[in-house]
Amino acid sequence: MPPGGEEPRPPRGKPHAGDTAPTPRPPRGAAAGEAAVTAASRGERRARARKSKSRKRAVALAAIAALLIGGIAAFALSQGGDEQPQAQLSARRATTTSTAPPAFQAFTTLTTAVPELNAYEEPTESAKVVNTFTETTEYQQPRTLLAIGQQPGWFQALLPMRPNGSIGWVREADVTPGSTTYAITVSLSQHKLTLTESDNPVLEAPIVIGKTETPTPVGQYYITDPVDLQDRPNGAYGAYALGISGYSEVLKSFNGGPGQVAIHGGAYESDLGNDVSNGCIRVINDVILQIANTVPLGTPVTIEA
Repeated sequence: MPPGGEEPRPPRGKPHAGDTAPTPRPPRGAAAGEAAVTAASRGERRARARKSKSRKRAVALAAIAALLIGGIAAFALSQGGDEQPQAQLSARRATTTSTAPPAFQAFTTLTTAVPELNAYEEPTESAKVVNTFTETTEYQQPRTLLAIGQQPGWFQALLPMRPNGSIGWVREADVTPGSTTYAITVSLSQHKLTLTESDNPVLEAPIVIGKTETPTPVGQYYITDPVDLQDRPNGAYGAYALGISGYSEVLKSFNGGPGQVAIHGGAYESDLGNDVSNGCIRVINDVILQIANTVPLGTPVTIEA
């Protein structure tokens, strides 16, 4: 190629042998038609190009959306290991939530409402009579029992008689139900008396218990006979005696009585914590007065080893 970068023009006139014949020009009419066709083709090509671009753009946007969705899903899956245990832990908490303890239920006491109270072996009047009790006790106290069960028209109760722990059924119509939230527990091994109210301790005191020859009987009892002795507080029973439904298992009678066990005052400070009584539970006068001024007839008394 010569300097200037242009190719030499072919000479005018007829083509020489070996020259390529020039392309004939189309007629004007044909040229105009071809121009129109060419213009139309250009429009179609432009339209096709625009559609192609739109398709490509849609494809690109779909790809981007797919990538975004896939990324979000992957993130969610990657976080699932943290969220799932939390949901399971929450469910476990819901199923293991501790419930409140049941409310305290008062003890039911039964005061005799008839001149003679029959206690039966079974809750039917055709059953054998275990014992018949007077309306008042030997100490002129209202005859009161401690209920331990109930059926329609009947109460099952601890009975103040030998052998200790005797039970029987009394007609509901023959007694007047009452209640108490107090209870007394005596621990022989710890030489300790505990008074509770609705299961909450309100008083604890050291005690004297029965000696080896006349032991204090273990069992479930209740208060039957509160006897006020404050006019002679220095006597053998102190300022007050609370007779219970239990009896000595050794002494069938004592001091003119049936050998009934009692919680009473009159203990010497030096005797507390020792086994020197005839089976009764002794406390100092201040303690027995506190107990006597608090608990009603029928209050449960549990004597433990």
